Amino acid sequence: MSQSTIAKLISGGQTGVDRAGLDVAMRHGIPAGGHCPRGRRAEDGTIPECYPLTETSSPDYAVRTRMNVREADATLILNLGELDGGTRLTAEYAAKRNKPCQIVQLDRKSHSAADTADWLSAHRVAILNIAGPRESKRPGIYGKSVAFLERLLAIIAHRSGKETLARTTAFIGTVFPSRLHNQVFLVGGIVRDILTGRNSHDIDLVAAVSEEDLQLSGFRPVAGKTTAPIMFRYDQEFGKIEVTVIADREALAIDLASRDFTCNAIAMTLEGELIDPIQGKKRTSAPPAESLLVRGVRCRSDPDLPGISFCNGWLEHVTRDQAAD
Repeated sequence: MSQSTIAKLISGGQTGVDRAGLDVAMRHGIPAGGHCPRGRRAEDGTIPECYPLTETSSPDYAVRTRMNVREADATLILNLGELDGGTRLTAEYAAKRNKPCQIVQLDRKSHSAADTADWLSAHRVAILNIAGPRESKRPGIYGKSVAFLERLLAIIAHRSGKETLARTTAFIGTVFPSRLHNQVFLVGGIVRDILTGRNSHDIDLVAAVSEEDLQLSGFRPVAGKTTAPIMFRYDQEFGKIEVTVIADREALAIDLASRDFTCNAIAMTLEGELIDPIQGKKRTSAPPAESLLVRGVRCRSDPDLPGISFCNGWLEHVTRDQAAD
């Protein structure tokens, strides 16, 4: 995992800051969770079921506060005005447990989103607890918290993407001789992961090189393929590396246009130059248009993609009738 990547965001599910944290996490496909009071208690009634929270054995807010602080690697408190009530309790309990805790005052300049990203990286935070006042106590804090967290995740994604790009291109540069570097392109999922700051588990390439050169670089043919020749090799750190062989550099646009989904039709040179002839980058950051829960997987409809696919962490499904709307 990249040092800059957050693996999970948790909160107690209360209105205001808690809901902001969960909503932003789910919008970006980051696993969300946390503990909430028995009965899913909140000031606006029952916490909606769309939030994947675990009920404690007690209706007391303080119980879930302590459990979330313990579960997380660190706690980020977003606040307006005086630190009081349950928000102050959260900070005090984090100090008692010697857990990293940063308090961001949204009504005055205390910590910028970049400062918080530095803090998360320094503490190597994977599970982050988001806490702060409820909406009724600090009207407007939900919107301010969403804005701050969106800036924070954008910074983290940018940094993580840069780390992934640097590591990946350095490795690929050792696989191929330098004379071939300008004929080898990152493509599909690895590019999408670089742009969104996600962890990548394999590498897809398109290369205008001979099969002989690929074999000399340790690649072997994938048997049974009826499309363009595909070669692969395995690396312990990067996983499967698969190369689609094309005739020349000009054929790259044809390969991208033939790919299954727009968000995969993106390429990048080993120098980091983006090649995006059909605007696939826009699809990598498209917010959920319509979501539902199927077998525990968050889904969204995509008017451009009739059928079912896994793309950018979301299971996409839309009928042809929906696509026509």
